[in-house]
Amino acid sequence: MLLRNVHIANQSEASDIQLCGDKIVSVFEADNDAAEETAISFNNAVAIPGLINSHDHLDFNLFPQFGDIKYDNYQEWAVHIHSVYKKEIGEVLQIPQALRAKWGLYKNLLCGVTTVVDHGVEHSFEQPVIEVFQHCQSLHSVAFEKNWRMKLNNISNIQKPVVIHVGEGIDASAYDEIKTLLNSNYIKRKIIAVHGIAMTSTNATKFKALVWCPASNYFMFGQTADVGHIKRFTPVLFGSDSTLTSSWDIWQHINAARKDGSLTDKELFESLTTTPAEIWKMKDAGKIEKNRQADIVIADKKNNEGWDAVLSILPEAILLVMKKGEIQLFDERLLHQLCEQNIFFSDFKPISINGVIKYVRGNIHQLINNIRSYHSEAIIPVEIVQTKSPFHVHTH
Repeated sequence: MLLRNVHIANQSEASDIQLCGDKIVSVFEADNDAAEETAISFNNAVAIPGLINSHDHLDFNLFPQFGDIKYDNYQEWAVHIHSVYKKEIGEVLQIPQALRAKWGLYKNLLCGVTTVVDHGVEHSFEQPVIEVFQHCQSLHSVAFEKNWRMKLNNISNIQKPVVIHVGEGIDASAYDEIKTLLNSNYIKRKIIAVHGIAMTSTNATKFKALVWCPASNYFMFGQTADVGHIKRFTPVLFGSDSTLTSSWDIWQHINAARKDGSLTDKELFESLTTTPAEIWKMKDAGKIEKNRQADIVIADKKNNEGWDAVLSILPEAILLVMKKGEIQLFDERLLHQLCEQNIFFSDFKPISINGVIKYVRGNIHQLINNIRSYHSEAIIPVEIVQTKSPFHVHTH
């Protein structure tokens, strides 16, 4: 397959990307005469590696945001929401966990995430639409993980990195929690911290990486980690967290991070691509280049150039999402091309995002209907679309 005439992230000249199976076999200057049995052509489009979301709770993405004040730490937030929003929490928890987790996959796919690091219990998915990374040990936090010291120092897991919420707050307890965790790491496990608002340069060096979730942090605490300083001492990865504390749309989080200004645009982009690929040991992910895994997102550039074209994408502007060379999502503007190329798409279902129709692999219609059978008011940011034929689309 050939993806024609795309501007690879922050490059001014257009390129063609040639794929074979799950790999990129060649990237070369755009050539309208290049022969290829199957080709998809684009106009004024940007191509980026599939995003790597380094922190999400897949089964927590049907909750609305909970919290109406600024908190000192995550324990205070948890006590408050379980008191004030008990009814709303119960309504979402009526939905089976498997359905909630599956929606979490689609939430990420719709934003161009092709790999997500899920924090929590391991889920089993049949033909997941994106890659779910679970080759790590998830501990929730010092406060809420039972027997966390024993689990942290379990020698049988020493080869796996530990992922844990830590320093998630702005008071003294958040600072003390980081010290407690590090002092309890008797066997010197590699720890990847999540949030780390209270992290300092001194203790940053003792972590394998920090997963930065700025949108969640600003919502709960009104401030976030000092990643402008921390990035000099440990790698910074990017995470969305769940809809309990932030938007379903990771691009809104990216916009918040750009406004924060702690990372340059290049560093921010790398926190979603090359840096997590290295930290999580996804050796073939994170770049669009020869011999890399064909995880590719193509979006309408609109009138943007440079990093604005890369970091100002909206879900409705995404034209194509590929995971390991397989199309997982495409915009209806590509429908005629795909039909003419005889590309198989009968297992795709159409949905509307802000009035723009996308075709998504798998039965997302059934998933939404199943979710709503348990909770009719569940917040799902897409609408089901019905089709009479591949060339006639109307909103339901």
